[in-house]
Amino acid sequence: MVTIKLNHALPSTLLRRLTSYASHHPLYQALGKLDRIVRTTFLLQYMHQEEIRRRVNHQLTKVENMHCSGSPAVGGRTKPGQKRTNPVCK
Repeated sequence: MVTIKLNHALPSTLLRRLTSYASHHPLYQALGKLDRIVRTTFLLQYMHQEEIRRRVNHQLTKVENMHCSGSPAVGGRTKPGQKRTNPVCK
């Protein structure tokens, strides 16, 4: 990680080398444990703080509405007479 901060190596180079060592490399294992800590912390905050749940729900609603809009950026409109396959869309 120090090599990234000091600009001695690109993150992509470090990840490529880590994946070549598979899961036996100590840094790979440490990053996996750090990932679990970050996810657990977020989950505990999500369960404890209503404001975080509200923000997550708001973003999920925005994404679901975007997928239901049928805009070309999301994959185009449905053909006449064709029903939407997303059960969330009404």
